Amino acid sequence: DRDVTGVQTCALPISRTPRGMRTYRVSRMSAVTPLAVSFQRPAKFDLAKHWQRSVSELEAQRRRYGTTLLLSPEAAESLIRWCVATPAAVVLPKDAPPAWIAMRVEFESEEQALFLVLGMGVRARVLEPSTLLDRVAGEAMAIAAVAQRARDARDQDMSLSL
Repeated sequence: DRDVTGVQTCALPISRTPRGMRTYRVSRMSAVTPLAVSFQRPAKFDLAKHWQRSVSELEAQRRRYGTTLLLSPEAAESLIRWCVATPAAVVLPKDAPPAWIAMRVEFESEEQALFLVLGMGVRARVLEPSTLLDRVAGEAMAIAAVAQRARDARDQDMSLSL
């Protein structure tokens, strides 16, 4: 199974609880200790049905943060490996570069969306929501200011060493 980022995940039904069998994601386990006791699967337990029900419940509980992004072809190709993304039926901005694609992208959170959009740099533009656009713009300005201060400090150090 793949999670929302496209990373392969593994889950195992490994315990019986008062509410029935419990499914755990292996990636969430920090340690495993084998026990001397054995486990008996209930006689009428159907692993395939249990797995399908667990996946459906996980999907229903998963948080989603929807965005519409304008992406370069390379960014779109990269993004679909990490997120649920589909072409968006929107009017492209007049200044959209040729071959860029509007995509509807589902993230787990605004933080994940911010992280990935910032990581794509100029290969991605936020079309909506405006709150994400404002956060990306604010972070980009802060990054530019930090980089400029670092350049100024470097230049100052170089002029002092001459």
